[in-house]
Amino acid sequence: MTRMALPCRYRHAGMAALTLLACTTSLQRAHAADSPPAGPGAGQGMQPLRYNDDFAYLGDPRRSDDIWDALKWIPLGGVARLSLGGEVRERYQYFENPQLGLSSVRTESYVLSRVLVHADLRFDNGVRAFVQLGEHEAPHVREPSPTDIGRLDVQQAFLDFTTDADSGKLTLRLGRQEIGLGAQRVVSVRETPNIRRSFDGARLEWQQPGLRIDFFATRPVRNKPGVFEDALNTRQSLWGAYATVANVLPGTSADLYYLGFRNTAGSYAGKTGTDLRHSVGARLFGKEAGWDWDVEAVLQAGHFRDQDVRAFMAAGEVGYTFADLPLRPRLALQADVASGDGNPNDTTLNTYNPLFPKGAYFTEASINTLSNVMDLFPRLQVRPSQSLLLTAGVDFLWRYSRTDDYYRQPFIPVTGTARSRGKYLGTQSTVQADWKLDRHVSITVAYVRFEVGGTFDAVHGRDTDYVGTWIQYRF
Repeated sequence: MTRMALPCRYRHAGMAALTLLACTTSLQRAHAADSPPAGPGAGQGMQPLRYNDDFAYLGDPRRSDDIWDALKWIPLGGVARLSLGGEVRERYQYFENPQLGLSSVRTESYVLSRVLVHADLRFDNGVRAFVQLGEHEAPHVREPSPTDIGRLDVQQAFLDFTTDADSGKLTLRLGRQEIGLGAQRVVSVRETPNIRRSFDGARLEWQQPGLRIDFFATRPVRNKPGVFEDALNTRQSLWGAYATVANVLPGTSADLYYLGFRNTAGSYAGKTGTDLRHSVGARLFGKEAGWDWDVEAVLQAGHFRDQDVRAFMAAGEVGYTFADLPLRPRLALQADVASGDGNPNDTTLNTYNPLFPKGAYFTEASINTLSNVMDLFPRLQVRPSQSLLLTAGVDFLWRYSRTDDYYRQPFIPVTGTARSRGKYLGTQSTVQADWKLDRHVSITVAYVRFEVGGTFDAVHGRDTDYVGTWIQYRF
């Protein structure tokens, strides 16, 4: 596609999306005015992972209250049901000194455009087919990354085989799928970039009330820009088991897991080779009497070339919501530590590998990743209304080890930072507004400023400013 054709194609897609949004919103309001209140209950309707959508309540036609409901419950001959859906997201981003001024680009602004559509076919005998297609555009990005541009391609395509018994429900899933585990600190769907992360492989899920266990063996999908070009990443593989147990303590649930990871093209301190990691982790999360908490720890062992791997990560957030005060303020403190290598010349590698991290774990600017880092991140959130959430916070970040590099997203060492004696990475301030207009439309505006610390003296890093705003329509 030529340079002139790309913006034209993008403008047509944007106009189509805006027209779709306007039409469906007006139709929805007209429909709602003539229908009694109904709609989904708690845990029903659209979910962050769209294959978890639950529209079973539409088996009762009296509960229909949305223009899209006609596409969410389509009976097929009394033996199957079909559900159709999708999303449109337009995300604008502006950077001053992207990559902390370590590239030749001083300012950059662009739009990331995402369109996803899916079909979910479920048979009464427990067989299911789910297919999701994606189209991703990024006009005006100077140096596109593999997560920016992807013409029409398969985002997900899998078959489920489910059996129900007194001992629980067992589901075998085969094919391409998104995987988000727990708080998504270790394995995430990578929502912030344009192209979400997918895996090819098999997943076996067993669940009963209060307990769920997943076993999986997968390889990540390698994103390519052409039409139906995405392929298996043969250099990397992920396998393991993940269990969630409800109410292990009052108000507290737990995740326990083992993850195996192999990357035959791993790279540390200028050396390349096979990076084999065995990660054992635990997570506790819950709410009680205004408090909420989510804490997690991971130990990693394995080897890289002729080095033994010994690394760890500990992360958590504790908050308290003043429910009786105006704006329902919530004060929270996030703290993280992920090990770095203490001696690049010995036989042990201590750099924590974040595996498949959540890009916007710290802020929406996605500047740093969870490796060789320590931070304290106090935040304040208020709710002027039920649909509007305002967040402000300041994150103070240090390197865990002075002899290891600073790592930017997703897990890229910045050459030269290991030579710096400065341990302080910088101060990252953020303000963000999340507005959920209704079940379909959400708008977010975020500002981030990263003021570099002594770690970047040796490489002449610069303060970075980021502004992002995006609108998402899901149906």
